[in-house]
Amino acid sequence: MAPAHIIASDLRNAAICEVYRVDDSYPNGRQLINGEPLHGYKILSEPIPLAKRSREELLRVLTDAKIYIRHSVSTDCLFRPGFAFRFTDGNTKVDLLVCFSCNELRYYMDCHIVGESYFQSEELVDLTKKLFPDDKKTSH
Repeated sequence: MAPAHIIASDLRNAAICEVYRVDDSYPNGRQLINGEPLHGYKILSEPIPLAKRSREELLRVLTDAKIYIRHSVSTDCLFRPGFAFRFTDGNTKVDLLVCFSCNELRYYMDCHIVGESYFQSEELVDLTKKLFPDDKKTSH
């Protein structure tokens, strides 16, 4: 698996970048469902195309190797992403799912995890708050 910040740098040329709100309810409230449109997670919003400024901000954060925690003790938390970013370039799609409960992110391509890492970034939290200002879950 490639380091997460290297995967992010490869996304700069994607023609389209969209963000989705994803169901992050705890597993006993909703099980991961095969066949759900986003790697087993239910999409709760229509795709929101990222404006150039938001996209640049997102990529600046994601390509900063300092936000990634390389030597982390696994948290006792089930990955339950609340947000997903989809980068599309021709037939290639890369999805980035972000869990703020355990500060973990995963990159998917062709239904496989191609990168994952724990992270620490208030900027990423702030960006999701800007993209979903009325969402109660982003006000943490």
